[in-house]
Amino acid sequence: MIRSLDDLARITQEWAREPDGLDELELRTPGLPPAELRRLTDALPGMPASYLDILARFDLRATSLSYFELAPRPADDLVQELLEDNDPDGCLYSQYVAPNNLYMVASWEADPICVARDLPGRPGGEVIGLETVGRVEPRLYRLAPSFAVAMLVTGSLLEAIHDPALAGAPELERVLADLAELGLDEEQRDAWRYIVGISGFLP
Repeated sequence: MIRSLDDLARITQEWAREPDGLDELELRTPGLPPAELRRLTDALPGMPASYLDILARFDLRATSLSYFELAPRPADDLVQELLEDNDPDGCLYSQYVAPNNLYMVASWEADPICVARDLPGRPGGEVIGLETVGRVEPRLYRLAPSFAVAMLVTGSLLEAIHDPALAGAPELERVLADLAELGLDEEQRDAWRYIVGISGFLP
């Protein structure tokens, strides 16, 4: 289990430098400068502080952890992509996102991944998935208490199937069983079991 962002960054750098490694796996620094963060929060009030911390630390453009795309899509201007994806007039899923005080910030395959807005007296940051593929009516599901934790979970699952020294499927099952250590409740843990199964994550 990967328990810190420092460890996750180090491991993704190792993966990217392997002979058949992919650059898109590597978590790079630095993230967005203060002026760009202000540009984002001025346009999207309530963008959660826990997510802004990730944006300030890592360059999420064109970065993915397997099926978990850490930005809406590869682009030079991440802030502009976030603004466009959350424009009520152009957002395909605004009827599900806006009433639930969510911002779309990433994706799992073709499904949007959102973060809950900070509201007065109620800090946001919880990661919410929006399942759309193969469904007549999209479904919201709770994934993680924060974007950082969602990154750690995905990295841990990748580590379980990537490292030949680990036990493959049994190690993956162990990671799923230990998700409570990262602060996930039962509903969130069940959501990871579900998406791991439908994504073909198991080797």
